[in-house]
Amino acid sequence: MRAAGPLDDEAFQLRVEENAVELSFHVGRDATSGSLRTLAGRRDAAFDLLLRLAVAAPRFDAGPVERIRQGLLAGLRREASDPHTIASKALTATIYPTHPYGRWPHGTVESISAITRDEIAGQHRRMFAKDNLVVSVVGAIHAADVAIMLDDVFGALPSTALLRPVEEVAPIVSRGQAVDRSRRAADRAAIRHPRRKAQRSGLHGCLYRQPHPRRRLVLLAPVPEGP
Repeated sequence: MRAAGPLDDEAFQLRVEENAVELSFHVGRDATSGSLRTLAGRRDAAFDLLLRLAVAAPRFDAGPVERIRQGLLAGLRREASDPHTIASKALTATIYPTHPYGRWPHGTVESISAITRDEIAGQHRRMFAKDNLVVSVVGAIHAADVAIMLDDVFGALPSTALLRPVEEVAPIVSRGQAVDRSRRAADRAAIRHPRRKAQRSGLHGCLYRQPHPRRRLVLLAPVPEGP
């Protein structure tokens, strides 16, 4: 987060540092998540000024947006020659050829170059809402204070998100085709980096609406990757 509410980029970052706050956001295929850590004595400033503004009133000023754009583009160019990234892209594109899951979550050079400030702000308005919000709080704070904080911080959000539902999809896996494509893509990258090779493989997983999906994920997590 670079600027929000009445605070421009520099003022917002200065306020974060003055209040010893750690504030970050992450975007994945299925969700956008945020994390805030602060001292108990600074929580009012952290919750009210920083988190509330960051969630409900981000500014998306042109300067910070452009700096972040250039950073993302630099990362995408590095990934273009990384065997692990190339193998992962090939695997997901083969398993989900026409589904959003087949897209690289970091975007492409073309999409990051073309996206506008208004498009970013519009997606924020459609995505951030009370009906799809999950909050977890841990630390030196009472439940009654948490309830007040939730109203103060997230009360200005719309009641309902305006997102299109993502269709369910069955992964396309046929006789190792996805793994073979992933391996071939990584091998092409290894021509440029002969000491860096990668391979990606996948197994059928479980839907989150099935009973105890987390337990199944824990079961799969210790399984190591192949050579």
